[in-house]
Formats: sequence, C-alpha cells, structure tokens
Amino acid sequence: MAGEREHIREIEQVLSGGRSARDEVVVKSWLRCVGTHRLDPARPTEAYIVPDTQLREHREQSERLIAIARSGLETLFKQVAGQNYVL
Repeated sequence: MAGEREHIREIEQVLSGGRSARDEVVVKSWLRCVGTHRLDPARPTEAYIVPDTQLREHREQSERLIAIARSGLETLFKQVAGQNYVL
C-alpha cells in the first residue's frame, strides 16, 4: 500500500507541473490517462471487461501488425545474435 501511495504522489506531482525521473513516454501516458481519459490515480475504478466479440475483433485487426513486428524482431535477432544485446 505504501508503494501505491508513493506512485500516486509521483503522478500528482507530475500533474501539477513537477518533474519525474520516469521516461518521457511514461509521463506523457500519465498526462493522457488523466487529461484525455479522465482517470484519477487516487480513485480505483472497476475494470471494464471487454466482450468476447470485441476482443476477438481487436485481435484479428492486430494479427497482421503483430506478424510484421515479429518478423522484424526475428531478423534483428539474427543480426545481433552473439553480440550480448537483448531484444
């Protein structure tokens, strides 16, 4: 619970214009969650369970993108294998 409170304080600090050691991508995500989606980090809400049909549609739409990304990562892996890099 203490870790959760610290996390909420960090988000609130960023929302009031303060700085964070987090990556810019994370900070922008927090700002988007609060500003665009009206999420409040201090007030947990019930999870929205996506209906099966909607989840299936989303998966089908994402399959091509995932296949392309997987292919690219596999190619990159072959290029850097044995060089102590992590993908």
